[in-house]
Amino acid sequence: MQDGIHVKLDGQVAIVTLASADGKNALDRAMLDRIGPAMREADGLEGANVILVRSAGPHFSVGGDVRMFATEGERSGDVLEEIGPSVNLAALTLHESDKITVCAVRGAVGGGAIGFMGACDVVFASTTATFSLGYSMIATSPDAGASWFLVRDIGYRRALELYLTSERFDAARAGELGIVTRVVDDASLDADALEFARMVARGPQQALRSGKRLLRQASREQLAAQLDDEIATFASNARHSDFAEGIAAFLERRQPSFDGTPETS
Repeated sequence: MQDGIHVKLDGQVAIVTLASADGKNALDRAMLDRIGPAMREADGLEGANVILVRSAGPHFSVGGDVRMFATEGERSGDVLEEIGPSVNLAALTLHESDKITVCAVRGAVGGGAIGFMGACDVVFASTTATFSLGYSMIATSPDAGASWFLVRDIGYRRALELYLTSERFDAARAGELGIVTRVVDDASLDADALEFARMVARGPQQALRSGKRLLRQASREQLAAQLDDEIATFASNARHSDFAEGIAAFLERRQPSFDGTPETS
């Protein structure tokens, strides 16, 4: 596979693959310029119900390309501002898409790659995965949403400790902290993540998308408003053909066959 970020449609799953010749997938200028448009492209693919982000090679991404900053020297700050819109677009797209977003990580996961991973709804991690923010070691602060997602996933104090220490930790620890969903054997990572993505893609999309929205907004909504929204959303889903099929399949003790088409507003 050629260097870069590749987007393809596999059935109802939009697959985004990070690929570099050395297998480290360092986030260099070319990769970062491409990453936002690539996620937007995946989100817009007709027929895609799920976005799956993964990598080619032994590492998901070691994080930002330190060599790039060494080369740019005093221009590093300017470079960050230039690539910032693409970095932010990638994180926002993965987090705010109405589709379910899945990430599969192995090997090194560092710096901004932790932010992109955190933006996804479900994270599969290989037993080979190791994580480290690394920002404090080069005297800078998190990007790609890492500060926002980590605080919400594991709390302020744990997130701050990971930033302050640049601790390197394994997949088991990541599972304990709650920043990954499942830890699987490295040999089955890609297949397990794709199987899960396909399962979700076959599901009742209107219901799944509304469920994602409710769960996403729960931390910022007052309970009374959330309760009202839950009822209104449940009622809307109950008017969709997928609901009738789900009820019938449950009563008939069979697997449902959902239409999978969300209603458009």
